Amino acid sequence: MNKKVLLTLAAVAAIAIGVVGMSAFEAHVINVIAKIENALSVDTTAIDFGTVFPQEELNYTVDISLSGSFIEEDSADDVNYVIKQKPKCRLKDGITDLPLYGRVTEVNDVYVCVDEANYEMLPVLCPYLSKHDADPEDGNDESLDAFHGSVDWTIEDSDITAVAGRLAKSQNDETDSWTIDLKVPCFEGHCAQDWVDYVTGINPDANPEEFVQPMANEHAEFGCDLWIEVTEISRVSDLPTGWVTLSLENKDDEYWFVETDGTHGVLQFNPAGEEFEFNLSVQGMQASTDYKLVYAPDPWPQSLPESPNLMIHEFTTDPSGEYSVNGASKEMDMDFPDSDDENYASGAKIWVVLADHHDNTQMTAWDHTKYLFEYNLITYEDTGTP
Repeated sequence: MNKKVLLTLAAVAAIAIGVVGMSAFEAHVINVIAKIENALSVDTTAIDFGTVFPQEELNYTVDISLSGSFIEEDSADDVNYVIKQKPKCRLKDGITDLPLYGRVTEVNDVYVCVDEANYEMLPVLCPYLSKHDADPEDGNDESLDAFHGSVDWTIEDSDITAVAGRLAKSQNDETDSWTIDLKVPCFEGHCAQDWVDYVTGINPDANPEEFVQPMANEHAEFGCDLWIEVTEISRVSDLPTGWVTLSLENKDDEYWFVETDGTHGVLQFNPAGEEFEFNLSVQGMQASTDYKLVYAPDPWPQSLPESPNLMIHEFTTDPSGEYSVNGASKEMDMDFPDSDDENYASGAKIWVVLADHHDNTQMTAWDHTKYLFEYNLITYEDTGTP
């Protein structure tokens, strides 16, 4: 009986060795490499406002730019980012052999110092810091007034007070300047008579009483960290020589500023040809919905004499609100802009609208919240039309 067991084990061993030997006769290697670079270049020099006094107002400018590597990468086009505020940790009294400031982290949905044995949270300065777009002409960055969030500053405060910014090579927008304003709070029992007017004059939605500091924090150092976090990077496909990239954006109806959110598109096209050749991609739109890409001449209802067909492309978004097509074309039989377009001297408007709001010759309804609009006016020459 023992001999049989030994023979069986020897047979199993022989089979296993044979499999290993067979697998070594052939191998396939897929080489995977990547060069990792930062998309943004940010001056991280500390902002030190020094000793300040209640109701003082001080400001500092921070520049956020596309990195050199991002600019040199031909397929990379735009970066969406947010500026968040988080509490700051400082060395406890009596400890001198460590860096003055420590890192903050999140534990069980609460902010804590990474090294709680040696660091403690400073009174929070975050509610008193405003962030304003110092170059609003690009129309794609948000702003936030001081007196926001709470003096206890939670993770939810960080999320709901984050401001969004966007940089795009296709829009010649490679640097954003932000003004960081400090509006200094007062201490309980020592606020000026105009404290309420001061706070509501800056932020009408704020409750002035919620931003008064306790006397225990007098003489204390306050702190807040600004975190610049990249949320999305978009790439463009390799384009034929001479093609143009146009950003398509949703905009507010008061100042026509670009809404900095996840809803936008990219149109790449040949500015001269017998047909209008293009690539189109959109995201953040209504799910499973019919849209039209149209030329939109002025005046309203965006039509031209003799009612030519102004519809460039009709499509349906997928269940996630996205759509893309490459290598499409349409015979337009006209230049953009047409000579009867009020924008003839400047360029043509290109919109993405709900399909049932356009009858191919003009707009028949209006709901700008569901459309995309051109970031810049364009020109197209139909070389097949006399």
